[in-house]
Amino acid sequence: MNRHIEILGKASEKEKEAKILKRILMVLYTFKEETIREVGKRLNCSHPTVLYWKKRYLSEGLEGLKTRPKSGKPRKISRRQESNLKKIFSNENSNKPWTTKRALNLISEKTEINYSQRQVTRILNRWNFGLTSGRPIYWHRAPEEEIKKFGKKNWYYKNKYPNYQLFCEDESTFLYDSISRKVWVLKGREYRRKVTGSHQKVHAYGFLSENSKKMFTLRNNLNAKEFLKVLSKLLHKFRKIILILDKAPWHKKSRKVQKYLKKRRRQLKIIWFPTGCPEMNPVEESWRQAKEEVNGGRIHENLEVMKKELRYFLRYNEFKQDMVEYLRP
Repeated sequence: MNRHIEILGKASEKEKEAKILKRILMVLYTFKEETIREVGKRLNCSHPTVLYWKKRYLSEGLEGLKTRPKSGKPRKISRRQESNLKKIFSNENSNKPWTTKRALNLISEKTEINYSQRQVTRILNRWNFGLTSGRPIYWHRAPEEEIKKFGKKNWYYKNKYPNYQLFCEDESTFLYDSISRKVWVLKGREYRRKVTGSHQKVHAYGFLSENSKKMFTLRNNLNAKEFLKVLSKLLHKFRKIILILDKAPWHKKSRKVQKYLKKRRRQLKIIWFPTGCPEMNPVEESWRQAKEEVNGGRIHENLEVMKKELRYFLRYNEFKQDMVEYLRP
């Protein structure tokens, strides 16, 4: 008894790992004539745990109190290899992103270990990497200087023309077909989305103001002539407008449009969106919501039924985009 107390006492003085020290103390206190329940209460553990470690000690000695190696398949990639691979994967390259296949080839090249694509996915998830499709950014995007000038021009026009309402404009095409959308189905059941394969379509023109006023209209064509008809309707309704347009050909290059804008320059002030910056236009979010709601995962009886539902959504849905956040450079 005294021999065990002496061995365990010396071991407790040298041991630095908290878990093993606790196990040593469990056994030590039992040899000091404390009951198993008293030791469990003292060290904040259950009495079966105390009994288990005492049995391990009696059968294996101090080695029995150490944590045994866990069973399972041993690691193929060493810690050093893992650290080096993480550094390589952390270096992002938008022109050559890390696909699962590229990651598999790199791991195979650096470690000479052949994994399946599924196993590579698990490894990357464990290393805190995730799959993403990425947010699109146009390669011919305007330089930062042009974007900053755009922000200053917005602020200048709003202060110079306080009686004018600020509108953003955009167009979009809606196909008579369904688009992909995530839906809930029973696990194990296959979900098939119906498509029409039709080329029928309708074009939508949208205007959204900073105080949530809006105007949406559907047209059969997307050109300068139709744009001028819709713009005339907007001017008739709101009179004085600051209008932010993108540089679509039927806006920027059409002589008819330029002539119309010049003629009405007193009541219509134009600001051009920077090149390749659709994410700055709040109307784009309206199109996303409309397509997801009207065409998401389903088809309509015919094009006219789709148009009717689209008109209803654009007219009565409340779009809550914060224009200040969108137009901020």
